[in-house]
Amino acid sequence: MLSYLDKSHVNTLPALITEMIDIAKISDGISEEEQRGIDLVVQYAMTRLNISDIKLFENGLLESHEFLLDSDVLEEKIQTAVNEYGLKMKMLDYAFSRQTKLNMQEIGLTMFATALQCARIYLVNYLTTIEKAGKGKKESFLHAQQEKVLQHFSKGKEEKADKYFAPLNQIITTPGVPYDTTRFSGDKLEIFKGANHRFSTLGHDPVIGLVIGTSNIMTNTITTINDLSPIPVTYHVTYDPMLKNPGIGTKASLVFALEKVMNRSKEDITPLVAAFIKQLIHIATDIYTPAGIQLPGAHFVLTRNTIEQLTAYVSSGTMVKIGVSAGIDILINKLIEILHGCMLMESGSDLENKVNQVKTKKIVDYSNAIATGSNFVKETVTGSYQNLDWAGALVLLKKTFSDINFLYEVKREFIKKGLGEI
Repeated sequence: MLSYLDKSHVNTLPALITEMIDIAKISDGISEEEQRGIDLVVQYAMTRLNISDIKLFENGLLESHEFLLDSDVLEEKIQTAVNEYGLKMKMLDYAFSRQTKLNMQEIGLTMFATALQCARIYLVNYLTTIEKAGKGKKESFLHAQQEKVLQHFSKGKEEKADKYFAPLNQIITTPGVPYDTTRFSGDKLEIFKGANHRFSTLGHDPVIGLVIGTSNIMTNTITTINDLSPIPVTYHVTYDPMLKNPGIGTKASLVFALEKVMNRSKEDITPLVAAFIKQLIHIATDIYTPAGIQLPGAHFVLTRNTIEQLTAYVSSGTMVKIGVSAGIDILINKLIEILHGCMLMESGSDLENKVNQVKTKKIVDYSNAIATGSNFVKETVTGSYQNLDWAGALVLLKKTFSDINFLYEVKREFIKKGLGEI
């Protein structure tokens, strides 16, 4: 009979009991054997229901047939079954809480995980501190690294700078890039004003600049875009004989500049590699300065003023910071999961393993909540909102939703198994 009930939907059980009573009623009352069968179905239904659905089942059962409304004995048996079921549920709920409670070792692991998360927040905030352009420690460090890396490139024969051609020795020895120029060698052009040249030049785009900025470095050009047209405009950048004092000169062709880069790279890939490295380092030196670096592609959908205002709140540096911090957060969580797994004794059943996973998720979630929560309190009090741990908050929010669902499923399975054993 139980194998048949397992295949039945729980909503059909009241109707099944009604049919059993109808049959018994036709055969002159309910015998003891028939009564035991009805009791079995009622008890079985209770083991398959959530505790919140018990009353719904009871009401559906009592309303399914008039005969049941007059059956005080059956109604009393149903109420007794409901009460017993509720008591068993409470006992199993308490047992589940006890089994998923953290012991002293696990509390120590939670504190260790919290310390790692706090270290992540501090380290990421330290490395992404906003510094003045040209005066920051990170910029000095990156320029020193650029010099070390580029000195390994052979300077080759001495060459002179020309239109659409930056000699290799200029690329690897000069610290700046042509698209950083704000001085005009001829008539002053209405391209940009002062520091907002970053929001006008495509070389400063963190993605598009990998192509356009590298091309500008190899061809001594600057490519800009204005509010009137999304079509980029390119200008030559001229230098004195000492490859200093750059100035924006006459118009050039971006298509021709890219073609020159391709043809030159076919003969010798070295200038392209050196220019690409220089492009990456230049973006890295600008990304955590007061002006910042705009979001990728912003030039093509927003005006310069809008880009400048938006970048003051959300920049490419913000996205990089959140992405890197979230990645480290996830790695720390994985490390803690592995360490906790090593602490646990090997379990026999799949359910026991799931119960242990609940404890693992508690350790990870508690450590994330403590670290991120303390950061939000500290930064809110000090007013340093740029150091808020948004990465940790996003990871914690995602994990909380998924872990609550997992906890609910494991608890449901645990209670169902317990009821089956009882």
